[in-house]
Amino acid sequence: MQAAAIEAAPVELTVLMPCLDEARTVGACVAKARETCRANDIAAEILVADNGSTDGSQRLAGESGARVIHVPSRGYGSALRAGIDAARGRYVVIADADDSYDFGDIPAFLAQLRAGAHLVMGSRFRGTIHPGAMPLLHRFLGNPVLTWILNLFFGAGISDAHCGMRGFSRDAIRGLSLRSSGMEFASDAGPTCAPGATGGAIFASCCCSAPCGCFSCRARSSRPPGSSSPPPWPSRG
Repeated sequence: MQAAAIEAAPVELTVLMPCLDEARTVGACVAKARETCRANDIAAEILVADNGSTDGSQRLAGESGARVIHVPSRGYGSALRAGIDAARGRYVVIADADDSYDFGDIPAFLAQLRAGAHLVMGSRFRGTIHPGAMPLLHRFLGNPVLTWILNLFFGAGISDAHCGMRGFSRDAIRGLSLRSSGMEFASDAGPTCAPGATGGAIFASCCCSAPCGCFSCRARSSRPPGSSSPPPWPSRG
């Protein structure tokens, strides 16, 4: 009876993780997200949108307490869009399943969403960039320049355009009808939500940033050591 009551309880937050062959890390990510939500009394679900893993990631995620959905349409954006559609929470926080983000930052994102923000962009530059987490070229040239261009043309007012940890209102983001299927989904969401963009009016005064930490995920990849094959999804700047 108690388990049924917990299952029926309303879900405020969905922690969404897109996943493709992350067997070495997805279980830890789910456990960290669950513990953060439990410790902060957040009514949450952990949702893993699996994009065709062949290394057992789906089973490990489920055993760690996540709800797992299977997304046959390939691509990072496809996994996220399917996860957003399947989310039960009023709010959604997304983060990669490669253990590159600090799930302890979830409450900071949720606090701003509860305060009325429709989109909360993570900012690694205002948080903690741990050793090896971001190539120097990306950290001091690529990401800052691209973020500056985004702010110049769209008035986004953000400090880290390519951070993979973000929070948003589920209904608001679904109202934008985002269609990107690949890694461009991460870039698409920023300009589309900006005040000067089509469909961005609902975000005009409701977009903000939250500091977040990031870690190097290279040593935790599910690919065999020394593999020359590319990662499942390109690494983020």
